[in-house]
Amino acid sequence: MNPKSLILSSIFYFKLTGFLSFTLKMSRPNAEDLTCIFQDLVKDHKNIGLSACGTKTKQTWRHADSPAAKKRLPLYHPYIPELVDLHSSLSSYSICETHYNQLISKDNFYQQLLNNSLFPPSSSSSSSVHQFQTDTNSDNNSTSISRTHEEVTDFIGSHLSIERAKNLFDKSQDNSDVTYAITELLFQLEIQKGEIIELRKNISEYCEEIVHLKKLYRKKCEENDELIEQWNSRHSDQQKRINEVINIALLERECLYKEIESLIRDNNRFFLENLLNYDPRIWLSKRNQVVANFIETLTYNNSYTDSLNIGKIFKNAMAVDLIYGSRHGKYVSEVNLMASAIKYSIARSKTIINIDNHITCSG
Repeated sequence: MNPKSLILSSIFYFKLTGFLSFTLKMSRPNAEDLTCIFQDLVKDHKNIGLSACGTKTKQTWRHADSPAAKKRLPLYHPYIPELVDLHSSLSSYSICETHYNQLISKDNFYQQLLNNSLFPPSSSSSSSVHQFQTDTNSDNNSTSISRTHEEVTDFIGSHLSIERAKNLFDKSQDNSDVTYAITELLFQLEIQKGEIIELRKNISEYCEEIVHLKKLYRKKCEENDELIEQWNSRHSDQQKRINEVINIALLERECLYKEIESLIRDNNRFFLENLLNYDPRIWLSKRNQVVANFIETLTYNNSYTDSLNIGKIFKNAMAVDLIYGSRHGKYVSEVNLMASAIKYSIARSKTIINIDNHITCSG
């Protein structure tokens, strides 16, 4: 685009903008019929001293896009960030008398914010705003350039720095500089758009990964619940308990066989002294504890008194002794041998002893 065409387009744009602005002013509602722009901001900014909206029945309302308001409101953007988003729609709001006096017509509140702020506005921003406020006698050409500056800055929005846009336009001295500035801004805007697209793509991938992890987590939770249920119900019926006993017996039978062979080789257990000192408790403590505890737990009956426990312990010892004899064919029980000797001394009949042994034991 050549400089002449750019100038003609700018003149047409300024005239059209002026006409639309005049039309809007003629048709817009009264200020008292609009909402105060600070009405929803008071609760979040009481800490900086922002007053509540005026409640007087008769008070003077002013449009938020009035010249004085448009000059003063940008001063408060660093302290009330919500005003930045509302700046493009000032025509839809008004300013009550209380807030107009506090923020627009008087400078006390702004000076208070400057004194209390840890991060005051930069010197370039302050000087630009001050120049915009004091330069009220500029001609129509400078006014048009200022309007163009504001509109391009609003167009760039969040994609580019407002300070950078101001600096570019302040450096523009002729039409070629303006064209270069606009071209650079548009180029920067395209770069920002590309970055936004890339960020959205990354966010989308992260969201998909989160969804996948959630599904995997739910699946693992279901599997864990199923395993817990299986573990809690492993002894829930008799067949499961039978299977459990069989598994334990299969693991223990080899150890039991080796212990019985060790007993077979121990001839000291048949000595008379050892037979006379026989104690079923001690004898059970030296036998396979899996078998001994199984018999003890299976035959436990809390109705027995302590006086009967000795007899029951002897019965448990006899039961374990019978299991030993059943496991190994060469096992000879010293307990059964001692009992047979006692029976023989009483009955004096080997036939009776053999019959009794055949019935009561395996050794």
